[in-house]
Amino acid sequence: MSAVVLPNKAQFDVLLPQMQALARDWVERECTSFNAAVHRAAGDEPGEGTIWDIMPMIDSKRTVSLLVELEGMVGGGCKIPVSVIRAGGYVSGDDLKAKLFAKIRERCQDAPRPAAAATTTASEPPPPQVLR
Repeated sequence: MSAVVLPNKAQFDVLLPQMQALARDWVERECTSFNAAVHRAAGDEPGEGTIWDIMPMIDSKRTVSLLVELEGMVGGGCKIPVSVIRAGGYVSGDDLKAKLFAKIRERCQDAPRPAAAATTTASEPPPPQVLR
């Protein structure tokens, strides 16, 4: 099992606007609701009241590719566990951002105390912490 490497909560809070922007762009680029995809493939206009209305817009399996992009953006060997992804997916991009980022932040450790932080320079953030 590989170690989970995440920024601490303070680092996460600084990175959050960038991560949310990346997620918003990812949703626009990668996600189409199942209902819309079926209608588009059939050449139909979306109807109302079909079984597909209850399908999530963003599949949980698809969300793994977003985690990979987030890890690359955070850098420092960041590894986000797939367990932060909501089983069943998300109903919208806003739902994804609210729930996914809250789960990731829960996994981050608290920021080091000021005495411990004094060992790093102000221009260089401390490396992400490794959780096991």
